[in-house]
Amino acid sequence: MIALLAATEIETALVREAMTGTATARCGRFDLTKGRISGQLISLLHTGIGKVNAALATEAILSQRKPTAVILFGCGGAYLDRGLQIGDVALATDEIYGDEGVVTPDGFLDMQKIGFPLCSNDDVSFYNHLPLHQELHAEARARLRAFLSPQGKSLAPGPFVTVSSCSGTAELGRILAERTEGVCESMEGAAVNHVCLQYGVPLLELRGISNLTEDRDPERWDIPAASDIAQQCVLELVNDWANVEKAL
Repeated sequence: MIALLAATEIETALVREAMTGTATARCGRFDLTKGRISGQLISLLHTGIGKVNAALATEAILSQRKPTAVILFGCGGAYLDRGLQIGDVALATDEIYGDEGVVTPDGFLDMQKIGFPLCSNDDVSFYNHLPLHQELHAEARARLRAFLSPQGKSLAPGPFVTVSSCSGTAELGRILAERTEGVCESMEGAAVNHVCLQYGVPLLELRGISNLTEDRDPERWDIPAASDIAQQCVLELVNDWANVEKAL
């Protein structure tokens, strides 16, 4: 069974339409939709926005449903000069907690610099940088590039940055991009990966680009287009999951 996670219902309409034999169930305090896509068992859950909601939802589905893999998807804001435009797709190699640490007169100190790991797994300590499953990422990257290229869409692999306060100015986006080398940001990914690492469940994360991290201007955003392309990518992977899961 594959667990599909997204923050909001806006980001899952196409996936829900593609699911057959659906039924709803409670998963902790969350509503979960069960069904199939191309014969694959699917559990779809909306986490809500933010790190705490995302962690609670991931804990609930991993403890109660025990999926073989998790796909997290939705919208994200791309950092400037990363080769991404609105409607393109980013695919995570790592997740980074962007604002866990200390802001000092001499700059930002992340958790490693102040000496406190955020989680551990198999005697390995993780600080702000949390790796994703690299073989699953590589398999998805090849398939998604083949899927997106004929549409004229770009796919950018790289670190994702999870923040509590999104970058609403070009300057803040520039600072985070330089410090993290990230390609885009959201408010959930690192928390989901944090829990997946604890459970030893592979995570794949992709985001459609709804906006650039410039001075905030919602008139320039396209959340529907970003949501649609992310879901198309999810469906492309799930439809060929028998081959994708060979990477696990």
